[in-house]
Amino acid sequence: MRQSRKAFELFSMFLTRRPSPQKIKQFLERSQGLPLSYEPIGITRESPRGYQIDEAGSIIGHGEESFARAKQALTNWKQFELGWVELHPPGAPDTKRADHLSNVTVPMLFLSGTRDQFSEGLIGPVVESLGKRATLHLLDTADHSFKVLKRTRTSTEDVFGEAARVTAEWAAQLS
Repeated sequence: MRQSRKAFELFSMFLTRRPSPQKIKQFLERSQGLPLSYEPIGITRESPRGYQIDEAGSIIGHGEESFARAKQALTNWKQFELGWVELHPPGAPDTKRADHLSNVTVPMLFLSGTRDQFSEGLIGPVVESLGKRATLHLLDTADHSFKVLKRTRTSTEDVFGEAARVTAEWAAQLS
């Protein structure tokens, strides 16, 4: 009974609406030390020095039919399409996710919306630090998903058309 309650608590995080920050914190605290439902094998037995392995497990069925359905589901899986999941919360000052860009030696184009809460105040300095290799184009009134405010957008050009045009012009000047 205790094991099934733990499983229910663990999987109760799969929601269709954004949970409150307090609910997320409670979930993380409750599930932090839960073991996997199977024994680690191979290199998963120990974390390599300097790394922490993030583990999750689930029983999805038994037999060839379950395996075939699971394989199909994983093949078609689109990560984080719940409409509220964020890998990096808006307004977070951390730019570690961009650290690897200093090692990129080819030209880079960044398209960002002027209402993109995920890059607001962060993308400009990152692009600037990359020098001439990096170009930033801001899409007027677009958010992180390039959704625009139609009433206040100054351009009559469709935002995706603008993104495509800017990308084509940028790519043409490379050759």
